[in-house]
Parts: sequence; C-alpha cells; structure tokens
Amino acid sequence: MKKNMLRKDFFMEIRKSWGRFISIFLIVALGVAFYAGIRASEPSMRISGDAYFDKEHLMDIKVMGTMGLTEEDVEAIEDVDGIELAEGTYSMDALCNTGDTEQVVHVMAMQEHFNDVQVSEGRLPEKEGECLMDEEFALASGYGVGDTITLSSGDEDPLEDSLTTDVFEVVGIGNSPLYISFGRGSSTIGNGEVSGFIAVDPDSFCMDVYSEICVRVTDAEQEIAYTDGYTSLTDAAVDALEKIEDERCQARRKEIVDEAEGELADAQATVDEESQTLADARIELEEGRSQAARELADARQALEDAQAQLDAARQQIADGEARLAAGKEELSTQQAALDSGREQYESGMAQLEQQQAQLDASEVQYLAQYAQQMPLIEQGKQEIAAGKELLTTSISEMETLADHLSSLREELAEINNALTEGNKKYEEYSAISDSERTEEQKQFLEDWPEEAKKLQAQETEKTQSITYAEAVEQEALDALAEQGEDFSYKSAEEAVAGLQGKMQELLAREQTLLAGEQELLAYGQQIEDGKAQLAAARQTLAASKQQIDAGQAQIDAAWALINSQEASSPAERRTWRRESRRLPPAGRNTSRELPRQLRRSLTGRRRSPMARGSWRRRKMILRRPRRKSTRLKILSGMSRTAAAPSPSMTGTGTMRTGCGLSGRCSRQSSSWWRLSSA
Repeated sequence: MKKNMLRKDFFMEIRKSWGRFISIFLIVALGVAFYAGIRASEPSMRISGDAYFDKEHLMDIKVMGTMGLTEEDVEAIEDVDGIELAEGTYSMDALCNTGDTEQVVHVMAMQEHFNDVQVSEGRLPEKEGECLMDEEFALASGYGVGDTITLSSGDEDPLEDSLTTDVFEVVGIGNSPLYISFGRGSSTIGNGEVSGFIAVDPDSFCMDVYSEICVRVTDAEQEIAYTDGYTSLTDAAVDALEKIEDERCQARRKEIVDEAEGELADAQATVDEESQTLADARIELEEGRSQAARELADARQALEDAQAQLDAARQQIADGEARLAAGKEELSTQQAALDSGREQYESGMAQLEQQQAQLDASEVQYLAQYAQQMPLIEQGKQEIAAGKELLTTSISEMETLADHLSSLREELAEINNALTEGNKKYEEYSAISDSERTEEQKQFLEDWPEEAKKLQAQETEKTQSITYAEAVEQEALDALAEQGEDFSYKSAEEAVAGLQGKMQELLAREQTLLAGEQELLAYGQQIEDGKAQLAAARQTLAASKQQIDAGQAQIDAAWALINSQEASSPAERRTWRRESRRLPPAGRNTSRELPRQLRRSLTGRRRSPMARGSWRRRKMILRRPRRKSTRLKILSGMSRTAAAPSPSMTGTGTMRTGCGLSGRCSRQSSSWWRLSSA
C-alpha cells in the first residue's frame, strides 16, 4: 500500500511540473552524452596520434652527450638488444633577428630515417645555406619563402664552430612531429625560450661529432603511443642503453684526451724545430756580422795605409835632410802611443779574464741549479699529472652521486604530494553523502585505498633508497675526509665544488712549474751565448796583440837604423838616406795607427754601425751572468714555491699533489658505480 502511494505521488509530482522534469532529464542526458563522447574519443585520439607519429617516423628515444656523439656511439647503440635503428644528427640553438628583437630558434639537421618534416609551402632544403622554417614562427615573425635570415651565436662560442654559414634562405615553411604543442622548449641563450625551429641540410653543419642520436625501438611501431605496452618497450630500451653509458663516455673522453695530447705533441715539435731554426739563424747572422766587420776593417786599413804612404812620400821629398831628426821625434811619439796601446790591450785582456771568471762562476751556479731543479721540476710535472687524473675521477664520482641523490629526493617529493592530494580528495569525497556523489567520486573512493597502499609502498622504497644512497654519500665523504681537513665536506655537492677548486689550484701550480722550467732553460742558452761572445772577443784581442808586436818590431828596426846611421861616415849617411827613402812608409803609419785600432777594437769607436752594435751586444752579454745569477735564485725560489707544502717536496724528492686523493677513494667510487648499476 505504501509503495503504491509513493508511485502515485511520484507521477503526480511529474504531472504538476512537466517543465522541471524535462529540464532535469535533458541535463542528465546531455551530461551522459558528453561523458560517453569523451571516454570514446580517448582511444581514437591515441590511435590518430600514433598513426601520425608512425607516418612521420618520429623517434622513440633521443640520446645526447655533453662531449658529443660519434659514429662509434651510433654503432654501439644499434648493437643493443631491442634497438632497431639509430641515426646521428646535429642541432643547436641560435638567435634570429626578427625586426627590433632577437628570438631563439632551434636549428636542426634533416634526417634520412627519423622525424620527417611536412612542407606546407615551398620545398625542403637541398643544399647548404637553405632552410625550412617553422610555420608558427613564420606567421609570428612575418618571414616567408624567399626571405633571408641571419643567425648569431648568443654566447661566447662563435657560430662558425657549428655552422658553415650564418645566412640562410627560407625555401619552405612547414611542421615537424617533434613539435605538436604550442611550446617549443627552453634554451640557455636569449630570453631562455625557443620561439621556433628551422630545418637545414646536414651539410650546413660543420661539427666533428653528432649532438644527438635518434633511436627506434624494435616492435615499438606495433604498439600505440601513450599506452602501457609502448611505455614498457621504450623503458626496457632505455635501461639497456644506460648499461653502455659509462663505457661509451669513457671511450669518448679517451678519444678527446688522445687528440688533445697529439696536438700538444705536434705543437711542441713545431716549437722545437722553430727554436733550432732561430738558433741557426742567429749563429749565421753573427758570423756574417763578424765577417763584414773584418772586411770593413781591412778595407779601411788598406785605405789608411795607402794614404799614409802617399803622405810619407810627400814628406820625404819636402823634408829631405830634416827627416832624420823628425824621424827620431816621431819614433819617440809612436813608441809612447804604442806603449799606451799595449796598456789598453792589457786592460782589455784583464777585463776579458774578469768576465770569463764571472761567466765560469755563473755557469757553475747554473749547472748546480739545473742539476738541483730540473729533476724536481720533472718529478713535479709527473705528480701534478697524477693529481689531476685523481681529481678528475673524484669530481666525476661525486657529481654522479649528487645527481642520483637529487633524483631520488625529487621522486620522493612527487610521491608525497600524490599521497597528500589523494588523502585530501578522499576526505572531501567521503564528506559527501552517497546519494550526492558522482560516479567518478564513487569510483575514486573505491580505488583510493589500494592506490594509497601502492604510493606508500613506493614512498617506503624511495626512503630506503635515499637512506642507502646517503650512507654511500657519507662513506665517500668520510673517505675524502681521511685525506686531511681540506677534504672535509658536508655533501657531495660541496665536495664537487671543493675538488674543482683544488683542480684550479693544481693547474695554477703546473703553470708556475712550467714557467720556472722555461726560465731555467733560457738562462742556460744565455750562458752559451756569452761563452761564444767571449771567444770572439778573445780572438779580437789576440789579433790586436799581434799588431802591437809587429809595430814594436818595426819601431825597433827603425831605431837600429837611425843609430847605425848616426855613427857612420858621410858616405854611409848618404847610403842611409837612400835606404830610409826606400823604407816602407807603412812602418811609421802602422805604429801610429796601432793604438787607435786597439782603442777601436776595445771601445767600438769610429767603426761601422754593424760593428758598434755587435760590440755593444757583446759587452751586454758579458755582463749578464752577474744579473742572471740573481734571476736564477729567484727561479729556484719559484720552483720551491711551486713544490711547497701543497703540493710539497719532501727530503727524499717525492711530491705530494694538492688533491690528496688515494686509491681508497677510487675503490669507494667503484662501489658507488656498482650501486647505481644495481
């Protein structure tokens, strides 16, 4: 009876308010239709998107490397199980002028097997200097087919290091499957936001290595994008690729280091060859100068002798009988000049011996310094190289540890946020009466407890992973701290910064050590030059001594002739007069010129510009040993500074590098790599 009354009341209410009943009915029907349409369109959208991606050969995985990727990396990726195809390509970010502003564009090379570009206007690039522009970017910037754009680097690296030209002609406008949303990504140049892309021919890039590798997963094309099947395939491929990551990174780093060492060896060989050429040229120049000086002196001497002979002949004719008395006076004068020349010669020889003694002392000091410093310098260079290698390894390990911890903490934070939001929504839906709840709310209340358990299990797992990773981090930090107070750090990030600072200190010490080595070798070369200059000066003084002895012999012969003539008869006097007329005037002139020649040889006066410059240089080099001995002391001080406590040279000749790392730290890092692989 009661049910009949309710049914009658229900129909009576409907008959009284037909308009409200129809409105509610239509609203419910419309909501159900929308919900059914949305639920039915989801798989259709997935299928349509997957068909578009398969048609344009969109890549499944992108592999990138900070040191670039090589053809060997492509082959290694293709050899991984689950990888169907891999292809290397080039890309970079650049600034494009769009009127009053510059916007960031992503420049990418067109590929043969991946990421086909759809042309909506014009054609694809076919040669260097042509490009296809993003349709959205072309509409916003006003560029069209046939226009020319100019790119710029946007940072300190020149654009020529990556592209063969900075001017491109727009030959087409289109779209890429890489960009299916309005956003175009971020960048490290310009305003930080990529405004569009341009596709160019691979010949427009001049890079030695690939910037990225596109990968196609085996059987991924059979799965539909955004489904669990596709995700599981690609995740398995990513895990397989990560297993060869360390091997390929080490191979690439070794390739770069070997190339740099080869270029350094070639440069050193070139420097050595040019240094030898320069030394040979200097020797040849000095020999040419010496020969020119001798030839010039001989020519001047011959000219002066000829003039002296002419003057003597005229004087003999004019003086006649007065020549004998004048000859006595002249001989006395020339004897005094010759004595003065001999004194100058002896003074020059004493100065030469003094310079020789100073040079010998400097050479002895240099050899002692060389024997003391050069082994330490060589040992320091070897140990600094070992310290750099240890520091590089430790920095790499600490960076990996810090990145792993940061990733785990971010994942834990995401799980906590999901739990918080789910619990909040669960409480909110629970407060709603059962009759007022929607189907979606009811479904959420039924599913949430199980979902919360999964999230809590993930939270526990991530917390354990973080705890273990933090323990590993602390163990690595403790291993570093055992090296000394300078290696005590609170976290891996702080350790990375500290170790990088120590690497810079080690590089600065290496530069100081190399500078000391170059100065020591330069000083040795200067001593050798000084010895050569002293030998040349000694030869010059020996030639002057021969001239003095010859002049003295001529003067003695003249005095003997005069004395014999004074004691002879008038007939003998007439004979002496005839003999004196036949006496070569060169004897008198030679005796007068010898002191002046000696002064010229010792002081460089009244000689050719080349000879004066050569003598000044010779004297400068002879004085250098006194100054260079002081420089050598400074150099040895620099060497001691470069080898002082950090790094320091002990009494046994060993050097302890500034990094302070030992094999224990390396073993600790190896255990960390095993942890990350696991």
